[in-house]
Amino acid sequence: MELYPHGTIHFISVIGKRHKRVTHIELNSNSVEGSLSPYVGNLSFLRTLSLGNNSFQGTIPNEVGRLSRLRGNQLTGSLHPAIGGMLPYLVSLQLRDNQLVPISNYFEVFENKFSGKIKIDFSKLRDIYFISMGINNFGTKEQDEMNFIDSLKNCSKLVTLALPNCNFQGVLPWSIGNLSSQLKHLFLNGNQLHGNVPTSTGNLVGLETLSLAGNQFEGNIPSTIGNLQNLGVLVLSFNQLSGQIPHAMENLSSLTKLYLSSNMLNGVIPSSLGNCRNLLALILYGNKLCGKIPKQLLQVSSLSIILDLSKNNLFGSLPTEVGYLDKLTILDLSENNLSGAIPISLGDCGSLLGLSLKGNLFQGVIPQSLSSLKPLMALDISYNKFLGMLPTSSFPAIGGMLPYLVSLQLRDSNEAEVVNDFKKEANTKTIIEECVSSTVKIGVSCSMDSPTQRMDIKNVVHKLQHILNTLQNI
Repeated sequence: MELYPHGTIHFISVIGKRHKRVTHIELNSNSVEGSLSPYVGNLSFLRTLSLGNNSFQGTIPNEVGRLSRLRGNQLTGSLHPAIGGMLPYLVSLQLRDNQLVPISNYFEVFENKFSGKIKIDFSKLRDIYFISMGINNFGTKEQDEMNFIDSLKNCSKLVTLALPNCNFQGVLPWSIGNLSSQLKHLFLNGNQLHGNVPTSTGNLVGLETLSLAGNQFEGNIPSTIGNLQNLGVLVLSFNQLSGQIPHAMENLSSLTKLYLSSNMLNGVIPSSLGNCRNLLALILYGNKLCGKIPKQLLQVSSLSIILDLSKNNLFGSLPTEVGYLDKLTILDLSENNLSGAIPISLGDCGSLLGLSLKGNLFQGVIPQSLSSLKPLMALDISYNKFLGMLPTSSFPAIGGMLPYLVSLQLRDSNEAEVVNDFKKEANTKTIIEECVSSTVKIGVSCSMDSPTQRMDIKNVVHKLQHILNTLQNI
C-alpha cells in the first residue's frame, strides 16, 4: 500500500501475502479521496481499519466482508448486507464524515447497540421499501423523539417499517397516518410509547400487520382501525387501553389473528366479531370484559389456533354453539363467572389439545361427550361447582379413552367435591386394608377378659358405622 502526496491510496495487488500480515490501517484525517479499492479484502489479518474524516466516495467494496478478523471499522456510507454476517468479531463500527453512496431502497440496523435520538432524514429516500431498526436503544425520553416519522411521508414505496424494542418513550405522532398507502407491515411493539393510538392509523389502508403490543398506550381503540380491510394480524396486547372493543372491527374481513390481551377493555364482546370469518386466533384474556359469550363468535368455524377469553368477568352459560369450533386447538374460558352445565356439544370440538374451564360456576355432571376429545392433552375443570362422583362409567376418558391426556386438574372448591375415580381406584386397596385392620382391632377389644378393657357398645357401633360408610363410598 502506498500513500501519495496528493492524498490518494494505491493498493498493490500482492498486499496481504502471508509474510506481510498487515493488522492495522489508520489513516484518519489525511484528506484522502477517491474510492476504496477492493484489494483491501486481501488483508486477511487486518484487525483495525480506520479511514475516518477523509473524502472517500463510492461504495464500500464487498471484499471488506472477507476481513473476518476485523475488530474496528471506521467507514461511512452504505454497507453491503453481507458484511454484518461475515465479520463475527466486529465490536465497533463508526460511520461518519465521508461521502459514500447513500442508502437506496433497503435499510436494516436490526439488533445492534445504537443509541440516541434518530436524526436520519428519510425524505430523500423515495425508493426505500424496507426499514428495520429494531432492538436498539433510541429512546431519549423526549416527547418529539418519534418525529423522524414525519420525514417518511415521501417514501411512497415503503412496505415494511420495523421498530420493535427500541426503547422509544414518546408519543406516536399523528403523522404515522401519512405513511405510504403501500405500507403492509408496521411493528412498534416492545417500546414504552404512551398516549392514544392515533386515529390517523386508519389511513394506512394497505396494512396487513399492525403490532403495537407491549407499550403504554391508553384510551380507546380507535374505530378507524375498521378501515384497514387488508389487515390480517392486529396485536395490541399488554397496553393500558380502555373502553369497549369497537364494533367497526367487523369490517376487518381479512383478519386472522386478533390479540387484545392484558389491557383494561370493558363492556361486552361485540357479536359483530362473528363477521370476521377468517379468524384463526382470538386472545382477549386479562381485561374487564363482561356479559355473555356471543353465539356468533362461536360460529366462526375458522378458529383453529386459540380462543382465549380467560380472566374477564363473563357470565351466563356456555352456548351450545361451541360445538362449531371443530378445528380449534386451545379453548381457555377460565377465571370468569360462567355458570350452568357444560354443554354436550363441547365434545364436538374434536381438535382440542387444551381445554380450561377452571375457576367458574359450572355445575351439574361432567358430560360423557368429553371423552370424544381424543387429541386432548390438558384438561382443567377445577374450582367449579360440579356435584357428585366422577366414575369411569360416566366419563370413560379417565379409563383411557383420551390417550394423549397428560394433565388433568379436577380439584374443586369447598362448595362441592369432585372425585377422580382413577385416583380412587389407585387408593381402594389401601382403604380396604385400613377398614379390615380397624374391624380386627374392634373385635380384639370386645374379646378382652377384663370388662374394663372392653370397648363399650356405643363406641363399637359408632366405629363400625364409620367403617361401613367408608366402604360404601369406595
